Amino acid sequence: MPTRTIRSAAHRHILVWLRHGSSTVSEIAAAFGMRMPHASLACRQLREAGLITRDESGGLRNAPLFLSQRGVERLREDAVSKMLGYADVLSSTKASMVLHADDTNVLLAYTQSPVGSLVFVANPASHDQEVSSGNRGGVWVHAPKTNVRWYHVSDGSPAEPPLSGSNTLADFEPTVQRVGLVRGEVFEVRGETRLVEGQFFSAEVSEGPAPYRLQMGEVEVGHVAGTSHAYLPEQGLRSHLNSALNRSLFLQSMGQGALEIGDRYATKHRTLPYDVLKEWLRLKHPRMNQQRIMELHGSMVSSMDEGGSGSATALAREALMDFGRVSWTSTPLSEGYLDLYGMTARGASALVQHLIHNITSPFIIDWPFEDIDSELLTRLLEHPLCRSFVSRRGPPPSPGVRGSVLTDGDEIGVVTVQQGRAMTIQIQLSAPSDSRRNARTSPTLTPADARELMQGHSETSDRPYTGERLDGEVGHVIGEALRLYPQGDERQANMWEREHPLAAW
Repeated sequence: MPTRTIRSAAHRHILVWLRHGSSTVSEIAAAFGMRMPHASLACRQLREAGLITRDESGGLRNAPLFLSQRGVERLREDAVSKMLGYADVLSSTKASMVLHADDTNVLLAYTQSPVGSLVFVANPASHDQEVSSGNRGGVWVHAPKTNVRWYHVSDGSPAEPPLSGSNTLADFEPTVQRVGLVRGEVFEVRGETRLVEGQFFSAEVSEGPAPYRLQMGEVEVGHVAGTSHAYLPEQGLRSHLNSALNRSLFLQSMGQGALEIGDRYATKHRTLPYDVLKEWLRLKHPRMNQQRIMELHGSMVSSMDEGGSGSATALAREALMDFGRVSWTSTPLSEGYLDLYGMTARGASALVQHLIHNITSPFIIDWPFEDIDSELLTRLLEHPLCRSFVSRRGPPPSPGVRGSVLTDGDEIGVVTVQQGRAMTIQIQLSAPSDSRRNARTSPTLTPADARELMQGHSETSDRPYTGERLDGEVGHVIGEALRLYPQGDERQANMWEREHPLAAW
């Protein structure tokens, strides 16, 4: 079948860019460092060729551009044409190859199924060359394994993917019959190196020096799928985890040596510093001057310590509505666990404001509410001691310019780290060891019967359960099940059903 490559680098950049979603001409110009007239001309040429479309429903100014189906086919044709140009070489070797590479975009040809979406292509100049850290130079490429499409080497026609596992027919073929093509992006460059068209690499393992971008933090939460490299998230990671199990695994890892704030244990009583009330007063009365805030705060503290009447006592009662049952103290917050259960979003926001100004230890927040003020969230994520802010309600946020977003993956125990517009890395979460889990979790007190279970979850009940205390793995699982009751988590229940049927119920 006739094929042809895309001659214009600008055209290829724009088409590949639009694979990941719509964009305006100005955004395209900024992404590739192009002057606006040049970007506008290239986009117009692509529109005239029918490779991209423009949504003019909101006007011509900043109208979004989309990749058309014809554009998708043109990119496929370009990839197959590149592959056919190396057909003789690819058919005679079982090594995978870089078919195209520039500063950001890469086209890979796999001769066998990749083990992951992150692959290390070693420096072709010298496989013995090392960077200053002692590691071999090369380039980490992000090429989603789910996007690999297979073609016959002989004529470029579509082919079935090879069977997984060893000792298949493909393993004994004298020449390569099919090649998997996938477009990717440069994830990280190690040492003085760059990808070269026609360069070979191994798809059997995705091992190389650990990517700096995935090891910017202090706490390990898992490893990169397809590699043995640990994942240590950067500070201020924005996370959104609907799965209770994923959230529990992530929090237990990230909460080591930190103040963890959340509602995992549904504790209705907590200890908070008096100064949290200053932030609460500011949220409640945003136009009140600082002097009046301090006067009211002093009156509230005196009222709580000594008892009293009047406006201070009335404010203390209002604070009870937002904070629940609290033992107020002058002691600052430190490492440990602080439960938000029974607090309102305003009370929790006041606590966050206090953290930003006063915390001296690392912290992580598991946010159980619908939303949080965007300005407050930005300040929180930029705090040098914030490890992560974890939400669970509503749609996951889009990754911003400043960092990554961590969300649930397609499997239990797997999360996805999205960096920028197109890069998504699968992370296998580490299950906390029993010793670490038991050190962080007190014995679980269980309900004596079904009636006590239902009464214990009523809004007005503060009575503890009176049933058996359970330690270790069983206690942890039952405790998690009690925390999920009565909303439940079907995926979690399915995982527990065989070994912990009571918890699954």
